[in-house]
Amino acid sequence: MPTTVLTPVDRGNARQSGASLWRKQLLPIAKINYKGRLIDFTREYLTGLAKAFNDRAYDRVPFQLADRDNAHTDDPERRRGWVNGLEVTDDGLDIIVSANDAGDALLRDGPELGISAKIIEDYERADGKCFPAAIKHVLGTLDPRLTGMRPWQAVEAANDDGEVI
Repeated sequence: MPTTVLTPVDRGNARQSGASLWRKQLLPIAKINYKGRLIDFTREYLTGLAKAFNDRAYDRVPFQLADRDNAHTDDPERRRGWVNGLEVTDDGLDIIVSANDAGDALLRDGPELGISAKIIEDYERADGKCFPAAIKHVLGTLDPRLTGMRPWQAVEAANDDGEVI
């Protein structure tokens, strides 16, 4: 069996490091009616959102919880993690979230928690860089506008190549 050595070496007991990772379908490939406006979430549109994320339209994209009125909020006290990645899939757009302890407990207790994306269209940063659309934050909510998304799934980070020191 091969041995993987990561340095510096620590032969102490294994322990989890950092935040827990979670995956969730954020948007489907579909046409939706949003407040009287027809939005077509095509593969091209979703790919553009992923590109804006990878190009750091926003320095960080937080995973927030809805406020008591189920509204989007940028309140830092409501942050439960950070979006680490976006992935276009066969049926839509998935997110990978690194949840903080409170977010991890929430998602373990209720993986059916809905989600909503705050998308800013025609976003221009102060440095002049423009994006057709970018995700500002994702919001955990019990009353999402879009239903039927896949539930939250824990992402297991494993290395089965052998003993890890």
